[in-house]
Amino acid sequence: MHPLTTAIGRSIPRVDGEPKVTGRARFAADIGARGLLHARPVLALPAHALIERIDASAALAIPGVVAVLTAADLPIVIEGTDRTHEPLARREILWAGQPLALVVAESPEPAADAAQLVIVEATPLEPVLDLDRAVVPGAARARLERPLEEAGATGESQHAAVGGGAEMFTPDEPVSDNVVARSGYRRGDAGAALAGCDIVVTGRFTTSWVHQGYLEPQVAMAELDDDGVLHVTSATQGTFYTRSELAKLFGRSMASVRVTGAILGGGFGGKTMVIDPLAAAATLVLRRPVRVELTRLEDFRMTNPAPAAILEVEPGATRDGRLRGLRARLCFETGGFSENSVDGIAAILTVGPYHWDAHEIVAYGVETNRVATGAYRAPGAPQATFALEQLVDELAERLEIDPIELRRRNLVAPGDEMADGTRGAGSGSTNASSACPTIRSTEIGHRSPPVRAWAWRPGRGRVAASRPRRSAASRPTAG
Repeated sequence: MHPLTTAIGRSIPRVDGEPKVTGRARFAADIGARGLLHARPVLALPAHALIERIDASAALAIPGVVAVLTAADLPIVIEGTDRTHEPLARREILWAGQPLALVVAESPEPAADAAQLVIVEATPLEPVLDLDRAVVPGAARARLERPLEEAGATGESQHAAVGGGAEMFTPDEPVSDNVVARSGYRRGDAGAALAGCDIVVTGRFTTSWVHQGYLEPQVAMAELDDDGVLHVTSATQGTFYTRSELAKLFGRSMASVRVTGAILGGGFGGKTMVIDPLAAAATLVLRRPVRVELTRLEDFRMTNPAPAAILEVEPGATRDGRLRGLRARLCFETGGFSENSVDGIAAILTVGPYHWDAHEIVAYGVETNRVATGAYRAPGAPQATFALEQLVDELAERLEIDPIELRRRNLVAPGDEMADGTRGAGSGSTNASSACPTIRSTEIGHRSPPVRAWAWRPGRGRVAASRPRRSAASRPTAG
């Protein structure tokens, strides 16, 4: 029996099940240290502004408050424009909820009270909140203090062969300075392929920001061991990545940083290097253990959900059910920090697990004055798959071909190219479709049975997807 099928029909206890249900599991917030201090972030109210002054005098007067740290107090030794290098806003507020200061106290209560008393004087700036408008040339800038050259792409189209007949290019569409990442992949002449199709459908899809929804808010505790090692205990999904980033951030050797990953109360890609720098910096400044434990509201406002997107997709097919041409334009919000933009991987995934005679995909990462984006279970894939599969269904309806049969006819085969020119092993659905060649959408229940209005409604549908093994356009992300 194949090792991946041996669990079917069997009840296999989870290794971590018993300690969790009996309450013996120790999450990051359950782990303490002698002399532990508690930190509470001060979050921005305006979506976009320049910080003029932070007055912490009233907060420091609260009994039990040890310090109020701002960006200038953090012992960060390397420069950078991403979130890791700016755990507290230096000068420019990039979204409502960005951490501006960190109140540290002997217990959680005075830290929370004092955080309400920190006064932040700021000059309001025009916020960039609409993704469509953010892309238009001449749009207000979401981040004034980012050097324009860091946007990467120039206005000229740049080309590079990436494998097979595919070509990677830089889209030359006029866009605003908010566009900080650009990706483009094409093979063949998509326009000609679409012109030769009997049926062409188009769709514009918008997806929302989606928080990962883990039960445990983000928590990190830092302390200095007797030998001077910075020890961080964190609800993290990237133990070794966090260790290496903290070492670089604070100019320490790898041997002088240790990260312990606590039992996770959920993560789904969202728990990597968001609050760890704050706990570590506070400990290095105060020389005492410090825990940063977010409330649910703070977690929603300041962490890193999956991005919103606008996807414009145009596939075409011939009467015999052959998918021929695909053209797409994707815009993904990056929020205040753009290092986790998923434009590149989404562009690759938009072709799906299907063979196309020609395709042309352009994708943009766009800064806005919203919370910085992060990973959430296969970054870029749900948005790209959602848009494409809706239109494949529409093609099937227009062609009067069963939706599953249309997909089966066009599945990639071993050696076929993905959007970026890399050759894959073929779709995992190929064997299944060959083994069940007569399956139709009606056999899996195209429509749900009638239910009462207040009851849970079952949902059924069809979808196929693929994911590249590696790509120069993809970025390492958790989840």
